[in-house]
Amino acid sequence: MKNSLRNDLYRLFAQPPTIFTDYILRDKKNDPQRVSEVREYVENHREMLSQAQHYVIDSETERLFAKILRQLKDDGLEDTFQTIRLPFPIILMESDRDLEAKSICLIAESDNGFFSECFVGLPEGIAPNSSVLSWESATAQVFSSPLGFADNEDAKPQVEQELRINTEFCSMVVALCTLIKYEGMLSLNEQPLYARAERRRAEKAGKNLPNERKIVVKLGDLGRKQLEVMKKSKSNNSRVNKQAHWVTGHFMRTRSGGLSWRTPHIRGIGKPILQHRHVTHDADHFEGDE
Repeated sequence: MKNSLRNDLYRLFAQPPTIFTDYILRDKKNDPQRVSEVREYVENHREMLSQAQHYVIDSETERLFAKILRQLKDDGLEDTFQTIRLPFPIILMESDRDLEAKSICLIAESDNGFFSECFVGLPEGIAPNSSVLSWESATAQVFSSPLGFADNEDAKPQVEQELRINTEFCSMVVALCTLIKYEGMLSLNEQPLYARAERRRAEKAGKNLPNERKIVVKLGDLGRKQLEVMKKSKSNNSRVNKQAHWVTGHFMRTRSGGLSWRTPHIRGIGKPILQHRHVTHDADHFEGDE
């Protein structure tokens, strides 16, 4: 099923809190404070998931996000993302890339920024997370999840994996929140969470699927042009070139210290000259990637 990862996450938190306390605490079942923390955590996340807006980022859009954020970091402008506001208070985000190890991330606003938690899909279902990341400005701080033991040496590999995945997803959130304001950069398509054929199969099996929706994020016309231009070599983007050519969109620091996005545009005289290029690549490298 296309929504199996999301469904596994909902099933994980739909379980009675005693399932978590009996399994996770083991020898610490007599620790009333820890039992209370686990119960509260599970109940809170059950409520959060019921309110979360589900976003799916397509692979082409994810690639553009990565390139823009890498350029932003190279230009020393990452500190300007101190006032990012999520499009929804709670977001559930995943990528549609065909990866062997799939993951999904829950991101929610906090008083001074936002926090994120990623969950990795396993053959037997989704694994409880070991850590929670709190993001304030461009700085992340790792906290232990009540469902895991981030301060335990044995959990270190899982915490490191979660840190990497959380960082990737939060970078995509930053790019989404920034570019969504500029017409033509992104295309947001709201779709039913379950396809018609999937709903029919469920109905025949006597099950009723919830009438929920997801937002699929793809590149708009300017976004596709931006990705195309960013693939070109620097020699084709020389500032002394007077012939009309496409210039990549880029961030600029404003006089007040904020951040502004300059959309892709044509610069020069005449009409842009169309070029046909033969490009080859292997499975692990895309032209323009570092």
